[in-house]
Amino acid sequence: MNYKFLSKASVVVLLTQTMFACTSPTQDGPDSDVTSDQVNTQTQSVTSTESETQTNTEVVIDSIDPDGIEVNGVFISAKSSQDVNVPENVYDNDESTRWSAESISGEPQWLQLAFSKPKTVAGLDIIFLKGDERATIFDIVVLEQDGSWTTVYSGQSAGLTAGFEYFDIENTTTTTVRVIGYGNSESDWNSISEIEIYFDEDKNDSATTTQTMITTQTQTQTQTATPTDTETNSNTGGLTGWDFSYWDLEGGDNDLDPVVNDSMVFDALAAQHITPNGNGWRHEYKIYTDQRVAMTEVYEDFRANIKVEMSPGSKTIVIQHHASDTGTIMKLYIADTSESGFDEDAGVIANSTANDGIFDVFVRILGEDSSEEKKLLGVIQSGEDFDFRVINDFGHVTVTAMGQSFDATVQDDSASYLKFGNYLQAQDAQTNEKVESSDDFAQFYIDAGITLSQLTFTNLSYERVYLGDEITETGTMTATDIETETATQTATQTETSTETNTNTQTDTQVDPGTGYVDDGDLIGDLDVENKVSTTVASNTGSVVVTGQTHYSSADDLSDLLAAGTVTGGDEIIITQGGEISIKEISFTSPVLIRAATIGSITLESVSLTNVNNMAFQGFIFGPNEDASTLFKIVNSTNIKVLRNVFDHLDVVTPQSSLIMTGESVFIEIAYNDFRDKNVMLNADNQKNTGSFIKYQYESENGLMTKNTHVHHNKFSNIVPYLVNGVPAGDSDREVLVMGIADSQDIVTNNVVEYNYFEDTDGENEIMTIKTSGNTFRYNTFVNAMGSLSFRLGHDNQAYGNSFYGVGVGDLVTDNNYQTGGIRTYGAGHRIHDNYMEGLTGTTWRLPLLIDNGDTSDSTNGDSHQDGTDVVIRNNTIVNTVGGGIYIGRADSNYKNSPTYISIIDNIVMGGFGIQFGNDSNSETNTWSGNIAYAIGNATAVSGGPLSSAEVEEVTSTPNFIVRTPLTPSDVGPNAD
Repeated sequence: MNYKFLSKASVVVLLTQTMFACTSPTQDGPDSDVTSDQVNTQTQSVTSTESETQTNTEVVIDSIDPDGIEVNGVFISAKSSQDVNVPENVYDNDESTRWSAESISGEPQWLQLAFSKPKTVAGLDIIFLKGDERATIFDIVVLEQDGSWTTVYSGQSAGLTAGFEYFDIENTTTTTVRVIGYGNSESDWNSISEIEIYFDEDKNDSATTTQTMITTQTQTQTQTATPTDTETNSNTGGLTGWDFSYWDLEGGDNDLDPVVNDSMVFDALAAQHITPNGNGWRHEYKIYTDQRVAMTEVYEDFRANIKVEMSPGSKTIVIQHHASDTGTIMKLYIADTSESGFDEDAGVIANSTANDGIFDVFVRILGEDSSEEKKLLGVIQSGEDFDFRVINDFGHVTVTAMGQSFDATVQDDSASYLKFGNYLQAQDAQTNEKVESSDDFAQFYIDAGITLSQLTFTNLSYERVYLGDEITETGTMTATDIETETATQTATQTETSTETNTNTQTDTQVDPGTGYVDDGDLIGDLDVENKVSTTVASNTGSVVVTGQTHYSSADDLSDLLAAGTVTGGDEIIITQGGEISIKEISFTSPVLIRAATIGSITLESVSLTNVNNMAFQGFIFGPNEDASTLFKIVNSTNIKVLRNVFDHLDVVTPQSSLIMTGESVFIEIAYNDFRDKNVMLNADNQKNTGSFIKYQYESENGLMTKNTHVHHNKFSNIVPYLVNGVPAGDSDREVLVMGIADSQDIVTNNVVEYNYFEDTDGENEIMTIKTSGNTFRYNTFVNAMGSLSFRLGHDNQAYGNSFYGVGVGDLVTDNNYQTGGIRTYGAGHRIHDNYMEGLTGTTWRLPLLIDNGDTSDSTNGDSHQDGTDVVIRNNTIVNTVGGGIYIGRADSNYKNSPTYISIIDNIVMGGFGIQFGNDSNSETNTWSGNIAYAIGNATAVSGGPLSSAEVEEVTSTPNFIVRTPLTPSDVGPNAD
C-alpha cells in the first residue's frame, strides 16, 4: 500500500517494511469484502464480526455427517462457523461467499466434505479469502475404513493468487475429506471461498489450469513493477512482514530463494550470479528500476542483524547504494583482507591481516566533493553476528554498526538504488587485486579456498519516504505498518479501505477557510471532515498451539517443565495462582502458558532467567505489596507477554510492572493493560517510585535488552508526584524507561507502536529514552502530562503519533494540566508526521522541543547532549497553549543551541504561544515550507527572523491531514 501525507508543498509516500513476527487484525467477518461505500449498508443487515461467538457444530466421525448440508451430492459440515459464513458456502459456485472459523487459542478448525459412497479423490482446488495477500496454514486428512484419519497434505497456500489453487492428494479412496485449518500468516482465521473436488479423471486438467493462473498473476506483477527490467523476481512473498514488490532478486537463477522462515540467507557461492562489470558472484535484492530516484530525493532507513559464515580470505559487500551507472555511493564491507588506511576511532583497531579468519567491517562513502572516505566499524569472526543500520536522509548517509557510526553528505542526482545481500568479491586477500574476467571467478574461489559464503539477515526493516510533486508509486505495507489497504486505494487519496476493523484509525482533512470553532473548552476545535479510512495492521496478541495441552498450578509449573514432557508448540493452562520462577530452559517453538480465560487467574509475579520461546497470556498481576517487580525477564529470548492486566491500585510499595534486563532479545509485549499507579507516597511517606515498563542496563557486562516490540497496550492513571502542590519534574514514575546514561550509545532497535496512553502523569517524561536506534510510532496520548523524551542516545524516530489534550488545564487537578509532546537531545533523530492538538504544556512540556544541550560528548554521563542533525518534518500542531515547534530555548539552563536541524513542511495553527521558535538562530539550521496560522494571541515566529519561504504566515486554515486517535477499545486484553 502507499500512505500519503499531504502538505502545501508535496505529497509524501511512506513505505515501511519490517520483520517483526506480526499479524494483521484484518477481519474475515461478513463485512470484510464489501467496498467502502457499502460498509454502512452491509453492517446494518449483517452485524456480526470475528469477535462474536461461533456456532459449534461438532460432528461424529462417519462417512456422512448427519449435521452436514447436502450440496450437489456432497455432504458439507464444519467444526464451527461464523454466522452467515457457513460451510456450505464453499460449494455454491459463488466466490463472494465463504466459510470462516477462528482458531481460538490455536485450536484447529476443520471443514468436512463427505460422500455417500467411497470415491477416489485426486486433489482439491481451493480459493482462500485474500489468497493473494496471505498464506493459509492447513492439513488435508481423509477417513480410512477403520475409522482413523490419514494426513495426505500438510503445508500452506502460496499466497500468490486470489483464484483457485490446486492441492494434489494422490488418488486417495475415501468417503470423507477434511481440511484442517490453523489460521493464516496474518491472523488466526480460516476462510475458504470455494472448493472444487477433483476425482482421478479430473486431476490433470485442474493442475494445468491452476498453474497457468498463478504464473500469469506473477508475471503481471513483475511487468507492472519493472517495466524496464529484463530480470524477474522469483520471490513474490513468503516472508512475514516483508513486501517483495519493491525488490528484484539477483541470484535466483538456480531457484535459490533467500527466504528461510523469518530470515533471508544469501549464499553467493550457491547463486553464482554474474552481472556486467561485476567483480564476483552475487546473491542480492535490489530496488526495482521504476522505483529508483536520486538519493537526495528520498529518505531510507534499513536495519538488520547479520550472521556471518565465511571462509578465511573472503570479502563481501553487504549493502550498497548504487548509482544509475556502474558507480557506487555507499558500500558496507565484511573483509578478511590486508586492506588498511581506515579512519579509526579510539579503541577500534583494524585487523588488516589477510586469511586469518578475522574480518574487518568497514564502510566506504563517496562524498559530495567526489572524494571517498573509509571508516572502520569493528571486527568480527565467522559464526558471529552484528546489528547494522543504514540511513539515507535525503543525501546525507549514516551507517551504524558495532557501536560505531559514520556519516557523510553525498552528491547524487541519478536514479540510484539500494541493494543488500551477499556480493562476494573475486579479489586476492593479500594483494587486493581483482579478477578481470567473470569466466575465472569459479577457479579463483577454489584456489583461494573460499568454500563458505553465507550471510543470514534477521530482524530486517526498511522504511522509505519519497518526496515529489506527484507520486505514482504503489506497494504493500505489512506487519507493523500504519494501514492495510487494497490496491485500488493507491489510485486516489479519497478512497477508503475495503476492510473494516475495530482498530480503525481515520485520516481527516481540515477544509480550507472553516476557521476556528470554540466549543467552550480552553483550547477549542477545528471543524474536520473525514477523508480517508485506514486500518491498523498489528499482531493478534496470541500464540498458535500445535501440540498438547497440559495443566498445572503456578507453584508446580517449574516441576512440570523439568519433567521434560512439555515440548515446543504445547500449551500449559494454569489452574491456580501463585508465583512463577523459571530458569535455564529453551524450546524450539513457543510454549504458551495461559489462564483458561483472560483474567481468570491472578499471579503474584513471574521471573524468567535464561529462557527461550515462552509466552504468558491472560493473567492478572497485582495489586499486591509483595513484589517489587511483577514480571521480570533476564537474559531471555523470544518471550511474549500478551493480554495481561498489571494492576497497582492502592499499592504503597515501590513497584514496576515489567522489567527486562541483561542480554534479552526479541521480546513482545502486546495487548496488556497497565494501570492505576494511584499512590504518590510509599509507606515511609517518601516518593512511591516504579514504572510500568523498564529496560534495565546491566552495567557489569554493558548489556541492554534489544529488538523488543511493544504494541497495542493500554497505559493509564499514574498520578503526579507533587511537591508543595506542584508536579516534580523527575520522580522515577514514567510509563516506560529505556536505559540509563551509560547505555545511551547502544543501538537497541526497539519498536513501540499502537499503544494508548491516558492520564499518565507521573513526571516530566511519559517515556524517557536513553538508548539509540529505536522507533516510536502510531501511539496515542490523551491528557498525558509530560513528553516523549529522547533524553540520551542518537538516531531515534518518532512518527505518526497523536497527542491530545482534552479539557481545561489551568490547575494541577485538571486532567489536561501540562500535557506535552516530544522533547529531544542528541543527534540523528527523525520526528515526522505527528499530530498534536489541545496540549497545555510549557517549558519542558512544549509540543515539540529540540532543546539546548550542555555537552557535545555522548559519553558525558547524564548531561544533556547538544541537539544536532535532527529532522522535523510534516508535523501538525493545532491550538496548543505552548504554541508549536521550538529550536532551542532562550530561557534554557543549557546554553549550547541546536545545530544542523532541518525544519521542513510543518504546520502550526492556533491562538496561543509561539508557533515557530527560532531561539537557536543558527545558520546551520534549515527551515523550509513551514506554515503558521496565528490567531488570537499567538505569535507566528519568535527568535531569529525567518523568511516567508522558511515559514509562511497564512490568514486562513491551511489544508492538513490528521489521524483519528486510537481509543481504549483498540488496545488491551480484550481488543481484537
